[in-house]
This record gives sequence, C-alpha cells and structure tokens, in this order.
Amino acid sequence: MTERVEHTMADLVFQNGSVYRRNGLWDGDAVAVAGGRILNCGCDAGQLISQATRVVDLRGESLVPGLQDSHAQPMLGGAALLGIDFSPVHSHPEYLTLISAYALSHQDIAVLQGVGW
Repeated sequence: MTERVEHTMADLVFQNGSVYRRNGLWDGDAVAVAGGRILNCGCDAGQLISQATRVVDLRGESLVPGLQDSHAQPMLGGAALLGIDFSPVHSHPEYLTLISAYALSHQDIAVLQGVGW
C-alpha cells in the first residue's frame, strides 16, 4: 500500500536532466519531491514549483536513484585487531618484516592472518 502525500506543490524539484528510474528506463527530465516523497517523475514535474520550492538544476546531467550504505564488517574489523595490519607498508620486504616480527611475538599461533594487504 502506498501512502498519499498531501502536498500540492513540491518542496524540492530536480530539473533539466535525465531522470533514471527502475528497470533501466529514463523518465523525463525532472523529479518533484514533497514531504520526503516523490510526487512526480517526468517532464511535468516542473509544474509543481512554487516560490517556496528549492530547485536543483541538473544542467543536463543524470539523476540516478541510489542507496547510501553505512555498514561495518565485524569479521574484517576483528581480523584487523587480532592479526597483522599490512596497511602502513607497501613493499614485499616490508610485508616480510611485519610477518616475521608478528610470528616471533606470537609463537603460539599456528596460522597468521592479516588485513590491509
């Protein structure tokens, strides 16, 4: 079920560009948004502009929907804390030096692991 947005004019309009939507389709040159929801996607979205509307000129560029992902990888984080951190070095001899030093100070560990390779 979709929720109905009770705005008649847009809070935000992106215009003058190519607007991409699902399934690889381009859907006009503007998107109108109100109350955090898309009101209109297409050439007539510009008709929803009022004096209070913030307008973003795409200048011929494309507007593509995206997902912003902020996440953690606990396994990688744990390996970084418990193993060899290779990120500060960038050469074969430096890698060998880190591995040797870690192996000497952790003789009870049968398999060495590292990250940042």
